[in-house]
Amino acid sequence: MSINSDAADILESAAFVIGTGHHAKGTFWDGYGWCALGAMGSANIELCGNDDAHAVALDALQRVIGGGATIAAWNDAPERTPEEVEAAMLKAAAKLLGEA
Repeated sequence: MSINSDAADILESAAFVIGTGHHAKGTFWDGYGWCALGAMGSANIELCGNDDAHAVALDALQRVIGGGATIAAWNDAPERTPEEVEAAMLKAAAKLLGEA
């Protein structure tokens, strides 16, 4: 598999976790849900353990959300919804795969 494919897998897996009601703010893991960074880190460990693919996934998500805030600050914004986090992750994955 390519690094972009592995990175897309990380993003898609993390999006699934967030999208199934397991979204947290202010912490990587709150005992029930993950923040965006925590979900991506967990997915990386579970799927491939590829630090380079994880870095590509993080960069892809940062490009989707823009440079105005870090991923953590963006995730933790009071108005941020799990649906927005999930959608941004899926958009980043699609861009990595050349589908967007």
